[in-house]
Amino acid sequence: MKQTSKKNLRIVLSICLYSIAFFAFQVLSRPSVAADVYPYVGYFTFQSEKPQPTLMQAKCAHMFYKQNSDGSGVDYILDEKNYAATGAVKYLVFAENWCDFNGAANTNTCLQIIYDNSGSTKSESYDVLQSSDTDSFVNVFFLTKFEQQIYVTATDKTIPSWKLPTATPVYSQRCIGFDDQTLLSHLLPTHSELTQKALAKIMNRPIDAVNFSQVLDIMQKIGTKAAQATLPGQ
Repeated sequence: MKQTSKKNLRIVLSICLYSIAFFAFQVLSRPSVAADVYPYVGYFTFQSEKPQPTLMQAKCAHMFYKQNSDGSGVDYILDEKNYAATGAVKYLVFAENWCDFNGAANTNTCLQIIYDNSGSTKSESYDVLQSSDTDSFVNVFFLTKFEQQIYVTATDKTIPSWKLPTATPVYSQRCIGFDDQTLLSHLLPTHSELTQKALAKIMNRPIDAVNFSQVLDIMQKIGTKAAQATLPGQ
């Protein structure tokens, strides 16, 4: 009887530990209920260099993300191999994000999953949102939450500027004419299987190297007339 009791106890403890681990995963995998509503909602493209709005619109043809008000988002990339072979415009998922946004401090704490040829990689990111206007904004990223908090405090002038941590700005621009209805037949749930090197090459492709005739073809097939009008020569 004593052995049975000990065995049952181990089973109960195992179930409890599993439940705790599962709960912790759920908390890390989605925004908390108390998170503030994200101020920018819709489809955006991004880059690490300060953008020229017209050229950024061209980048929307190859890469963009959908940002939701609850802090969740999905990143898409053009299936260039399929486009080159068939001319079809289809976008694959290369990342998913779940963020807690603090409106008072303009900070994001995010869990991100990136998909590539090796499967998926999870990571956390910390950034500060810097507003520009309704169609563009900047996220300043940090390696740790501690650095993020130092930066937030420093912007209040309470810490000397020489103590600011190294920050990485990422510029986002709204993709004009991109919406759920327009993109309905072009977005695939399939995950990208590009290598990290190939993905980075597309993400960091210089804007002045964009093939505008190709961009125009993609925009026409999507049906985003508003976006086409922003391209040079249109």
